[in-house]
Amino acid sequence: MSIHPLNPQGFRSTLTWQERLAGCHTGGEVIECARDFLAQFSPYEIAQLPEACRPPRLKDADDISEYAFGLVRHHCDHGAPHDYAVHRLVVFFSNATVRLSQILHLQSASGNDEGEREDSA
Repeated sequence: MSIHPLNPQGFRSTLTWQERLAGCHTGGEVIECARDFLAQFSPYEIAQLPEACRPPRLKDADDISEYAFGLVRHHCDHGAPHDYAVHRLVVFFSNATVRLSQILHLQSASGNDEGEREDSA
């Protein structure tokens, strides 16, 4: 049994946040995805978060990594099992940081391949 809604052709009509992150190919796309993720939280939900867990303005990949680190640190030190909103933020931003690392690795690997070809020519 699927928990995802189906369109008339029988395909899932929505992507999970992990699927959206996996489809990002640049840091900018990850930032845009993160902003979309945060947009689903109401101002009331954001205000209910502990001060240390309130999202900063996301301008670049470093902001995502720093926020993910702060969330995980807070969750490990103070997290309560019933703090579902913080848990959702921890999971998403941890995955976003992993995706950013993968993108950087792919970019550096493709850059190294080109450099090696130029050196061997």
